[in-house]
Amino acid sequence: MSAKQEVLNIIKYHQLDFRSEYWKETLFLIQENIYDEDYCEAILPETREAAEQVEDSGNYLGKSPTEELLPDKPDIELGTAVETNLRVGIRFLNRPRNCLIIGGAGAGKTVCGLNLCTKIDSTNKHQKNLTSLIIIDIKSDYLALKKQLYLPTEVYSPVHGLKIGLNCPYNVVPYLWITEISMTLAARLGLISSRTTLTKIIAALLLLLNPEFKKEDLYKPYTSGKLIWPSLELVLKVTQNKKIIPSFSSKESYSLTLSHALEGLLQDAGTLFDCSNGLDINRELIGDQKKHCIFNVSNIAPHVIHIISDIIICQIMMKRISENYKTDHTDIAMLFE
Repeated sequence: MSAKQEVLNIIKYHQLDFRSEYWKETLFLIQENIYDEDYCEAILPETREAAEQVEDSGNYLGKSPTEELLPDKPDIELGTAVETNLRVGIRFLNRPRNCLIIGGAGAGKTVCGLNLCTKIDSTNKHQKNLTSLIIIDIKSDYLALKKQLYLPTEVYSPVHGLKIGLNCPYNVVPYLWITEISMTLAARLGLISSRTTLTKIIAALLLLLNPEFKKEDLYKPYTSGKLIWPSLELVLKVTQNKKIIPSFSSKESYSLTLSHALEGLLQDAGTLFDCSNGLDINRELIGDQKKHCIFNVSNIAPHVIHIISDIIICQIMMKRISENYKTDHTDIAMLFE
């Protein structure tokens, strides 16, 4: 293969022309036969080095948007596209959106996240339908937003009293919730084979702690009263009782691994799960009184942070599915730092 053809192939395959004006100009001059074979031979090492940088970073860009592809002004402007000088951003008011912000250290990921949060909040000043922010903050970078945001903002931290329980969201069928929370915990703890055992234990303890609550009530939407839910420590004690556990687990290995995993989780989480009924995010934060909330989980074990995030998402989604919730706008924006 000639040097000229190799340079062309590298520029097109790695889309170098969409990364800088230099490579855009180089591609044009080669295609117009202004750069000959000798010149391409000279710039070939530079071209290969640029390609290696793309492969090392894994940053494969798509083509830059044109003005024809962005006819409407975005709800939130994030900056200017380097290649086209167009103002770009996201539209989120009338539809759900997922946004991934990636980059190396110092690339501006946190700055972009803060920018998103403040601009989403600012739309609440002019919209009838409000949008709540739920921020999982692992580096304490977002705490200052409490004094900056338009809507009231609550800050929660395991170090300062945050409690997460197994309690079911209001108006959700308890047994469906037990199945969901058991699957979530088992998946995060790497214990899928013990998921059924965990489900049975939680359901049995729920009936024991609420004598007026009958077995058939497990399959009805929970709409009145307040159930007392078992704590994770109580579940752990059941798995450690050699006389009781055989009635929940067909294999001793299931109960043994479940016991060890729960013991490790409670050790890593401190007092986070030390409760019967913990935070109900639907009632406390996303009810009639719209609020933002920041979960300060700095210095918390990563797998514990994942469980906190999972339970928050499950509480919101299970309630909305149960109530057949419909919306024509984005009313919750979640940010995971």
